[in-house]
Amino acid sequence: MDAKVREVYEAIGADLPVRDPDGSVPGADAIPLRLLSETLIRRERVRESELKHGVETPDGRLRGIVELGLRLDAQALKLCEQMGLTPASRVRIGVALVHAQSASDKALDADLAASREAWERHDGNTIDGDAEEVTT
Repeated sequence: MDAKVREVYEAIGADLPVRDPDGSVPGADAIPLRLLSETLIRRERVRESELKHGVETPDGRLRGIVELGLRLDAQALKLCEQMGLTPASRVRIGVALVHAQSASDKALDADLAASREAWERHDGNTIDGDAEEVTT
């Protein structure tokens, strides 16, 4: 990646709603994030051209660059939505994460209960969960 793409990539990557355990961008987000970064840089170049040359030709028609800008806007928004960078997409991702976390918590609770039962059967001891001590 060139320096400008890397700068945008890192800035947006810091705002991703899902991160790897080490805090980095998840592998599944790397390509869409790079595409988003490149799209935003292209959009900025289009914006500069619009400011320099205007959005209309001398005969009053929209310049082709304006249409390109609109397509880039749509592409950027789609990529943002796919990565949870809009309020509505964060809600959708949040719901999925809550369901996944709930299922994970239930599985962990079941594993803990099974471990407690096995411990108590094996040694005849009980585990005081609040004090985290083993008593006999």
